[in-house]
Amino acid sequence: MKDVQEYLVRNSLSPSTFLAYKSAFSTYKNFVIAHFGFCANPLPPSLQHLTAFIAHCFLKQLAASSTRTVISSLSFTFQLGGYQDITQHFIVKKMLLGFQKSKPSSDARLPITPTILKQLVNALQHTISSNFLRTLFKAMFILAFCAFLRVSEITKTPGPVQHFLQYHNVSIQTCQNQPIIEINIPHFKHSKSNLITLRLHQNVDNPLICPCASLMDFLQLRKHSVPTDPLFSFMDGRPVSKQFFTCHLRNALAFCNLDLQRYQSHSFRIGAATTAAFLGHSELQIQNMGRWHSSAFKKYIRIPTLNV
Repeated sequence: MKDVQEYLVRNSLSPSTFLAYKSAFSTYKNFVIAHFGFCANPLPPSLQHLTAFIAHCFLKQLAASSTRTVISSLSFTFQLGGYQDITQHFIVKKMLLGFQKSKPSSDARLPITPTILKQLVNALQHTISSNFLRTLFKAMFILAFCAFLRVSEITKTPGPVQHFLQYHNVSIQTCQNQPIIEINIPHFKHSKSNLITLRLHQNVDNPLICPCASLMDFLQLRKHSVPTDPLFSFMDGRPVSKQFFTCHLRNALAFCNLDLQRYQSHSFRIGAATTAAFLGHSELQIQNMGRWHSSAFKKYIRIPTLNV
């Protein structure tokens, strides 16, 4: 019975979230032992230990947002063990608030807007000599923007858990003689087991950055032979790595004279949220389109920079 209980609780979390919670508790446990002695125990939770840990994070120049994330992870662990959730203690909340005010985090990344997306697509003609690679990266750039995709959903990232799309996750349908892309996302960062289906329509007003046209052009060249092939992959079936994608994105950004520090792979997702807000979509619609489980998407909306 206990095994079933543990299985159900663990299955309520995505693999990446479970690993994050486990890592956070390990960090906290090591801190307690290092600063309060080898015999010190992180459980049951101690207010003295937790407040000292927050002060330690502050002195180590950690970001307030990162520290708050760790504390949130500890909250889950404490409650799972049946202990009092001291992360909700008045002193802890005030310390985190003071931490945030002393070191407000600012995301300096800028959004890739439709105008910049067109510049990047045009830049590929000058930064890549291979027609196949140009077609590949054009499709990756445009779908990353139009579908609010994370870089982990289009590339192979470091680590054992992968979330990149496979060939069978994508299909092209026809509605009223117009192509529609259906993208089935089986799992993603912070996801559980629910399948998410995205639908992208033809962009008649801006054919250069049309997701349907760019994906169809790529699929005609790639001709995947196995349904489980990575969607964005080379002719031999190898998935595009995050490093390879970032390298060519940086080359295109440099060609367009854009700041390489402020425009990064996540700028596609930031740009998608910003553009959706500019076009009048509600916060709930944007949250659903980007598959956010919290209000974190709000920090991505940069309306003043949309005309860049």
